[in-house]
Amino acid sequence: MYKGEKKVYVICGPTGVGKTAVSLAMGNYASVVLINMDMGQLYVPLTIGTAKPLWQYSGLEQRMFDVADAPQDYGVMQYRQEVEKIICNAWHADKIPVLVGGSLFYLKSLLYPLAYNTSGVSEGTWQELHRIDPVRAACIHPHDTYRIHRALGMWKMHGTLPSACKPTLKTPWRWEIVWVHREREELYARIEKRVVEMVHSGWQEEAETLRGTPWEAMVRRKNIIGYADILDGGVSEDVIVKIAQKTRNYAKRQMTYWRGMKKAIEIDDRDKMIEMRTWNLTNGDIRLYLRQLWDTI
Repeated sequence: MYKGEKKVYVICGPTGVGKTAVSLAMGNYASVVLINMDMGQLYVPLTIGTAKPLWQYSGLEQRMFDVADAPQDYGVMQYRQEVEKIICNAWHADKIPVLVGGSLFYLKSLLYPLAYNTSGVSEGTWQELHRIDPVRAACIHPHDTYRIHRALGMWKMHGTLPSACKPTLKTPWRWEIVWVHREREELYARIEKRVVEMVHSGWQEEAETLRGTPWEAMVRRKNIIGYADILDGGVSEDVIVKIAQKTRNYAKRQMTYWRGMKKAIEIDDRDKMIEMRTWNLTNGDIRLYLRQLWDTI
């Protein structure tokens, strides 16, 4: 049973930091529903290369894994709609919803709903968007058709420049967001070790099942780390080193994104709906951290 008001809990951090282990440990302290917040782990055939946990066998209720069985973009609005249902159902079952993952743009979609209804999309090219709104176009990769079409849809539906539509913080729920991190040297060592383990676990065989299918085109277009490198060069030592470097760079980008997002939340959260914590898994005791978090539930 809840000790206090209902909240949404979030365990987020850079890739390889140990978010899954923290979230599973939460099951020792509370009745939880773990909700995946990692983009790659939404897709059915992407398992080893996305470090997807064996969610079916954990003994805990876990949601939003393997929900996409087609090689199509899983947009933030679709994610938000599904997760909001899961959160409400968790509370109805007297369980605690815990979002876990490093895809912070999904978290942002829950905290910062778009100012306009952009559920409609409009076909078009990056060049067309650039003519209409060069500021927004500069923020989108020319091959990111989902965001291009969404921005064009906003323009055609509302006549408003997409770059002028700044989302605002708006949530009816209270949140506890935990950013977990490690000292840089340890994090990078964990990343390198995990890449080697993923290769030994059959990552090459998993990647080969995608070859020549629409899935191959998707992992290349979305730059899901490692798959294209393995398909193009196998699992040589050079390829492993390249994947580890790309993963470290991705972790850096996640940390940069979080710093910006955290700063924005501190400015925008006028109603004090969001509590943010930082856990150092290098120097801190996870059990102590979890006991402290339990006191908020």
